[in-house]
Amino acid sequence: MADKTIRNKAEFRYIRERVGISHALMAKIMGCTTRSVRYWEDPTSLRYPPQDAWDMLDEALEYQNTIVDYTLKKFVSIAEAAGAMPDHVELPYWLSKAQYDEGSTDAAYGLDGDWNMANANARVIAIRLEAVGVRVEWVNYSPARPGLQEDGEGSGRHDG
Repeated sequence: MADKTIRNKAEFRYIRERVGISHALMAKIMGCTTRSVRYWEDPTSLRYPPQDAWDMLDEALEYQNTIVDYTLKKFVSIAEAAGAMPDHVELPYWLSKAQYDEGSTDAAYGLDGDWNMANANARVIAIRLEAVGVRVEWVNYSPARPGLQEDGEGSGRHDG
């Protein structure tokens, strides 16, 4: 008989928060109210997250892992090409949706990104970088201080 792992409300909330999905965004995606999402996570409520909500979060977590893995491989590739691993990197931390909409490249690529999700991705990337001894400095987006592309030229790209 196969061992069936029971998933609980705490795990649901952890995954939702880890990938940066707010109650409001979850409700919008699932076509329900934010109150429903809160009930799914409330240990005193008899309501549990429906399977399609779990499926959506599992996909979001898989997508986040793909983004983080790609970013870290790209980081290592650039460091190897430069001949040394940097002692620190700067990562953006978006303070608002407006700031993200202005500073990220999502619009240029026809994407409708979410600043909370970008911050969540940046946090996971930071943890992985710090684990290998690279210090992370958090920076705020500023139009006067655009991000750097691989060639070092300003691009405005700051998504996490």
